[in-house]
Amino acid sequence: MMFQALTVRPAEVIQWRRVAVEPLSAVVLSTLKTWINRPLEDAFWDRESAVLVKVAQQAIERHCQMAIAPTTWLGTLSELQDAMRIMQRPFVSVDKIEYVDPVAGAVTTVPASVYQFGPMSQSMGWLQVGDGQDWPTAAVRQDAYRLTVKTGFYGLDPTKAELPDDILHALMMTVAALDSNRGDEGGGGGGGLSNTVWGQTHASGPSVIPSGAKALLAPYRLQHLCIA
Repeated sequence: MMFQALTVRPAEVIQWRRVAVEPLSAVVLSTLKTWINRPLEDAFWDRESAVLVKVAQQAIERHCQMAIAPTTWLGTLSELQDAMRIMQRPFVSVDKIEYVDPVAGAVTTVPASVYQFGPMSQSMGWLQVGDGQDWPTAAVRQDAYRLTVKTGFYGLDPTKAELPDDILHALMMTVAALDSNRGDEGGGGGGGLSNTVWGQTHASGPSVIPSGAKALLAPYRLQHLCIA
């Protein structure tokens, strides 16, 4: 089957919400301790470090417009196109498609044999109805169809996060910057908030991500192409 360029009409924009996410602190904490010269057996700051990892992760995800942690999304929309783009990145799989039956009102799962999916440019995904297949007719409502989609970076174990080296390095750089910049004015320790989580996670300036980390993240940023 020849896969054609995809467009999504405004009326068919998918409304997404996270339904599950694997905390990155569980898989990067030992790396972080080594990075900031903290003994691996020292667990006193683990809770604070987990907060910094989460803040750094969220900053990077906003910067790149992608979810770097393994994440499960639920997308709802009123109708399905024959072919459509999944813009949640980095796309891994469509785990399930459901629809609301127009007669009984029951939420029913679409057989996996009805559709196909796969990766496309910029780590997005594509979804389309299979040859000789049709999407089932659903009730007339905004959430008539529900897509369960998985995104994120995984290692050999398909259930565990494993960040690419450059993203992991950028994450460590961002956490280290937050850890060293504990003042509310970006001047290091000493202020009234210098030893609080708020002071560490609300760095002043346009971004908490260091410039070197941004350079490492550049290949992962979503590129918006304008075609005249």
